[in-house]
Amino acid sequence: DDDDKDGDGDDDDDDRNRKSDNYLGCFQDEEEPERDLPHEVFPSGYLTVNVCKRACRKINKKYAAIQTQTQCFCGNDYGRYGKT
Repeated sequence: DDDDKDGDGDDDDDDRNRKSDNYLGCFQDEEEPERDLPHEVFPSGYLTVNVCKRACRKINKKYAAIQTQTQCFCGNDYGRYGKT
């Protein structure tokens, strides 16, 4: 599976976010032994990059990733499985 990882920028448009300085790229993910970003959060409403990033900031995590357009994952480190 692929993840889109972003830092803590505040752009409101997802397309601009992908091209912002905060966009880090797509990275491999594995469910076992542990996800690259191990904390899944469930923000309410329509899931966007910014919604995911805000949810991750609320739990004091540096990085946010959206996977399959329906899941939001957070963590303080990323890239253990490499870039896609």
